[in-house]
Amino acid sequence: MRRMFKCLCVMLILILISVSALAEVDTGRIESMEDASVFLDDNGIDTVIRPNGQPYFGEMNRDNVQLCTYLDFVEMPDMEDTVFIRMTFALETWETIGADRVGIRVGKENYVFEVSPHTSEYDMTYYEDYVVCLTDKSLPMLKAMASGKTDTWEITFYSEDPVTGLLRIDRAAAKKVYNLYVDAKGSKQNLESFRDIWPCIVEKTK
Repeated sequence: MRRMFKCLCVMLILILISVSALAEVDTGRIESMEDASVFLDDNGIDTVIRPNGQPYFGEMNRDNVQLCTYLDFVEMPDMEDTVFIRMTFALETWETIGADRVGIRVGKENYVFEVSPHTSEYDMTYYEDYVVCLTDKSLPMLKAMASGKTDTWEITFYSEDPVTGLLRIDRAAAKKVYNLYVDAKGSKQNLESFRDIWPCIVEKTK
């Protein structure tokens, strides 16, 4: 009986800690950032705060494939009211790619995300959106981007026929997003608990 009581106390403490951590996030500060648009996501539930000046256009090493990227914040009530930094990689292509992983090389590390594309087709052109939210495993990637000396990084869409190219994001914009997230205490949320939803493996490269 005592053991059960102790377990219940521990669970209650963990819940209180979790709620306290979430309450610390200054969502108002994020929503009121300058030069940004605030709108409901397509699901009508999540709130997106997207800095203006997007998308960022990259370069792909295959003809008839175009890449543009969005970097924004998203508040998700259905995910314990957690606020994430989200990256969307949008491909326009004449042939479906159907990647199951996206790899981004930043410095000596390759961040490989498991993904599932949202695909649509119009007038024989395919549009594939790959969406990831950054957890404690992948947030260091954005920090490295923000503190680096380049605006471009190698990106690979892994499929039966992988496609490579250059991801381009304005470094100053990435720094602004990352710093605001940290200042608003977004990085202090329990991001570890969402690793299984947006898996990311960090590989060391030469």
